[in-house]
Amino acid sequence: MSQPTGITVKIGVLNSAREIEVSVADVDALIADLEAAIGGDRRIWWVTEPDGRRHGFVIDKITHLDIESERNRTIGFG
Repeated sequence: MSQPTGITVKIGVLNSAREIEVSVADVDALIADLEAAIGGDRRIWWVTEPDGRRHGFVIDKITHLDIESERNRTIGFG
């Protein structure tokens, strides 16, 4: 059974060995919002997942984003 999901984005944070993995519905909006946050005066960048879960990141601590390509994931033997 194939189930469409959000696009996985891994966010690297300064002084952390692990990336934080979030799911987003619109990658282009996420990128535009991050660019606006970096160029503006916000200190916290908020990401909201499709299920409503929110994550706040300190702008100065973000090191990189790793964006998964959009695809359908399969569950079980697909």
